[in-house]
Amino acid sequence: MQDDPNREVDYVLVKVIESRPVSNRIAEDLGVKHESPQIIYVKDRAKYWTASHSAVTSAHMAAVLN
Repeated sequence: MQDDPNREVDYVLVKVIESRPVSNRIAEDLGVKHESPQIIYVKDRAKYWTASHSAVTSAHMAAVLN
């Protein structure tokens, strides 16, 4: 993903410990439980796909984003 990102997707990193209020708001607004590591793909202002722990892989991200 790093070498060939989908140019139609905005990527944002939220550091949970450093940005707890932002992280809590995301969890509340999207109805997701905090897990770490975690990826949340938001499409049309709603949770479209999420993965956590061992499911956070380049292959999973590429399959969803491409």
